[in-house]
Amino acid sequence: MINTTGAVIGKISRGQNVITGLREDTARISSESQVEQQYRFKLLLDFFGSIPDLVDAGFKNRKRHQSAANAANHYNYDHAFLSSDASISTETLSLAQKIKLNCPALVYSIGPVNGPNCGTAVRNNDATCTFSWLNYPQSRNNQLIDRAGFVIWNASKNKAYYDGDVVPRSALQFTVNIPAKAKNDELHFYMHFHNRESRAVGRSSYLGSTVQ
Repeated sequence: MINTTGAVIGKISRGQNVITGLREDTARISSESQVEQQYRFKLLLDFFGSIPDLVDAGFKNRKRHQSAANAANHYNYDHAFLSSDASISTETLSLAQKIKLNCPALVYSIGPVNGPNCGTAVRNNDATCTFSWLNYPQSRNNQLIDRAGFVIWNASKNKAYYDGDVVPRSALQFTVNIPAKAKNDELHFYMHFHNRESRAVGRSSYLGSTVQ
């Protein structure tokens, strides 16, 4: 069933048939806590919504009867936000100043495949960044044929630059271009590995940022 029928709406979301009730408009004004909670959900949606295919692969088996995006939100929500400085009055702060993503704590993929061994992300100049890691003996979850992927989160523009399949683990590094418009923005760097043959994924790793 697609579109509105009676008191329900049918649609296809991420390949699944979804039926929801009609939205009822209300004159009630949201409380301050409700507004803040809505803003938190928006921040998470901005982050995970920018890398939907990585989230789909990284959380597809996390919980039954739940979309990968919802599973990622549920897994990250409790540690996804930075606390406001207690010495600053929050009454004078905007939502954007009061509530920020805790980027080092965010995880967009969970699984048994090993992450990068001593992974680093080094900003070479205004145009490129090199991701690298050290060699490690092969094991079931640490194969030379595992594929590396990365995410660069632009916190200044709430936008992600990413590629889920760049080089094999055996390459030990790769270099990516940074858009010219982002050279002075706040950037956060992540990477992960997945095994293309077994379709297993690994836990994403936070590798640092341009914030001093």
